[in-house]
Amino acid sequence: MDKKTMDGTDEIQASIVVTNTGERDGHEVVQMYIRDLVGSVTRPVMELKGFEKVFLKAGESKTVYFRISPDLLRFYNYDLDYVYEPGDFSVMIGGNSRDLKKAVFTLLQSRPAFKIDDKPCQALFRSKAQFLANAITCRIYTPGRDIQLLCYFFG
Repeated sequence: MDKKTMDGTDEIQASIVVTNTGERDGHEVVQMYIRDLVGSVTRPVMELKGFEKVFLKAGESKTVYFRISPDLLRFYNYDLDYVYEPGDFSVMIGGNSRDLKKAVFTLLQSRPAFKIDDKPCQALFRSKAQFLANAITCRIYTPGRDIQLLCYFFG
C-alpha cells in the first residue's frame, strides 16, 4: 500500500506482484477483499471490493493495482444511512479468498465543514450535537451530501 492512513477525501493504492510459476501461459483473477475491523454494526468478515483478470506468460510477473476510496468502505448503518466510519480496515489481496496477502490501514475521521448562514464557523465542534446546540441556522456539508437544517439556539 502506498500509505497507511486516509481521510474521507483521500485514496489508497494497494498493489501485489503476481507471478506465473507454471510452465504454461494462463489467466489469474486477482481479488481484493476488505474487512472493517470495528464497526457500529456487524459487518462481513470479508467483502469482495475489486478484482482484475490478468494474463501471464510462463514465468512472467505483473503488478496489479487497486484503488481504495472511502466509497468502497460505505455501508448501511443502523439508521439505514449509507456511510463510512473511521477506524481500522484490513485489505486482503490474492488469487482466491483463502491465500491472501494482508495489510491494515486506518480511515481517519473526516470532519464535515460547518457553516452558519453560509459563513464558515471559526470554532471546531466535536460533534454534530454540539454544533446544533450552538447554531441558529446551519448548513452541514459532508462529502457527497449537502444537508440544510433549521437549528434552534438553546443557550
